[in-house]
Amino acid sequence: MLIDELHTSDSSRIWDAAAYRADPAGVEALDKEYARRWLLQAGEAGEVPEGLPPEVLDETARRYAELCRRSPASRLPTRGATRTAASPTLWSPRV
Repeated sequence: MLIDELHTSDSSRIWDAAAYRADPAGVEALDKEYARRWLLQAGEAGEVPEGLPPEVLDETARRYAELCRRSPASRLPTRGATRTAASPTLWSPRV
Protein backbone atom coordinates (compact mmCIF):
# COMPACT_ATOMS: atom_id res chain seq x y z
CA MET A 1 0.00 0.00 0.00
CA LEU A 2 1.26 3.48 -0.87
CA ILE A 3 -0.18 6.55 0.80
CA ASP A 4 0.77 10.07 -0.22
CA GLU A 5 -0.50 11.62 2.98
CA LEU A 6 -2.97 10.84 5.68
CA HIS A 7 -4.22 13.30 8.24
CA THR A 8 -1.44 15.79 7.75
CA SER A 9 -1.56 19.43 8.74
CA ASP A 10 -1.73 20.24 5.02
CA SER A 11 -4.77 18.12 4.20
CA SER A 12 -6.76 17.94 7.42
CA ARG A 13 -8.20 20.40 9.89
CA ILE A 14 -6.72 19.79 13.34
CA TRP A 15 -7.77 21.30 16.67
CA ASP A 16 -7.16 20.56 20.33
CA ALA A 17 -10.17 18.46 21.41
CA ALA A 18 -10.67 20.13 24.81
CA ALA A 19 -10.39 23.63 23.33
CA TYR A 20 -12.81 22.69 20.54
CA ARG A 21 -15.38 21.40 23.03
CA ALA A 22 -15.04 24.60 25.07
CA ASP A 23 -15.25 27.03 22.12
CA PRO A 24 -15.68 25.48 18.65
CA ALA A 25 -15.82 28.87 16.91
CA GLY A 26 -12.74 30.30 18.62
CA VAL A 27 -10.43 27.30 18.81
CA GLU A 28 -6.93 27.72 17.36
CA ALA A 29 -6.36 25.51 14.32
CA LEU A 30 -3.08 23.58 14.34
CA ASP A 31 -2.93 23.27 10.57
CA LYS A 32 -2.52 25.42 7.46
CA GLU A 33 -5.82 27.23 8.10
CA TYR A 34 -4.05 30.26 9.62
CA ALA A 35 -1.99 30.85 6.45
CA ARG A 36 -4.97 30.04 4.23
CA ARG A 37 -7.16 32.62 5.96
CA TRP A 38 -4.43 35.25 5.68
CA LEU A 39 -4.19 34.61 1.94
CA LEU A 40 -7.98 34.82 1.55
CA GLN A 41 -8.05 38.15 3.41
CA ALA A 42 -5.23 39.49 1.26
CA GLY A 43 -7.11 38.43 -1.87
CA GLU A 44 -10.33 40.06 -0.68
CA ALA A 45 -8.35 43.27 -0.12
CA GLY A 46 -7.21 43.11 -3.74
CA GLU A 47 -3.64 42.11 -2.90
CA VAL A 48 -1.71 39.44 -4.75
CA PRO A 49 1.13 38.63 -2.37
CA GLU A 50 4.31 37.11 -3.71
CA GLY A 51 4.66 35.20 -0.48
CA LEU A 52 3.66 35.11 3.14
CA PRO A 53 5.08 37.82 5.41
CA PRO A 54 7.50 36.73 8.15
CA GLU A 55 4.92 37.06 10.94
CA VAL A 56 2.50 34.73 9.12
CA LEU A 57 5.29 32.25 8.45
CA ASP A 58 6.37 32.39 12.10
CA GLU A 59 2.85 31.84 13.43
CA THR A 60 2.18 29.02 10.97
CA ALA A 61 5.49 27.39 11.97
CA ARG A 62 4.60 27.74 15.66
CA ARG A 63 1.28 25.97 15.07
CA TYR A 64 2.91 23.18 13.05
CA ALA A 65 5.59 22.75 15.74
CA GLU A 66 2.89 22.47 18.42
CA LEU A 67 1.10 19.87 16.32
CA CYS A 68 4.33 17.92 15.89
CA ARG A 69 5.07 18.15 19.61
CA ARG A 70 1.68 16.59 20.39
CA SER A 71 1.79 14.00 17.64
CA PRO A 72 2.55 10.34 18.33
CA ALA A 73 4.46 10.45 15.04
CA SER A 74 7.07 12.65 16.73
CA ARG A 75 8.07 9.54 18.63
CA LEU A 76 8.52 7.40 15.52
CA PRO A 77 12.03 6.27 14.65
CA THR A 78 14.02 7.93 11.91
CA ARG A 79 14.52 6.24 8.57
CA GLY A 80 16.51 3.05 8.84
CA ALA A 81 15.86 2.57 12.56
CA THR A 82 14.99 -0.89 13.77
CA ARG A 83 12.66 -2.10 16.50
CA THR A 84 14.24 -2.59 19.90
CA ALA A 85 13.06 -4.20 23.11
CA ALA A 86 13.27 -0.79 24.76
CA SER A 87 10.93 0.70 22.14
CA PRO A 88 8.38 -1.99 21.28
CA THR A 89 5.90 0.49 19.81
CA LEU A 90 8.38 1.80 17.26
CA TRP A 91 8.37 0.40 13.77
CA SER A 92 10.68 0.27 10.82
CA PRO A 93 10.24 -0.67 7.18
CA ARG A 94 13.20 -3.03 7.67
CA VAL A 95 11.51 -5.07 10.42
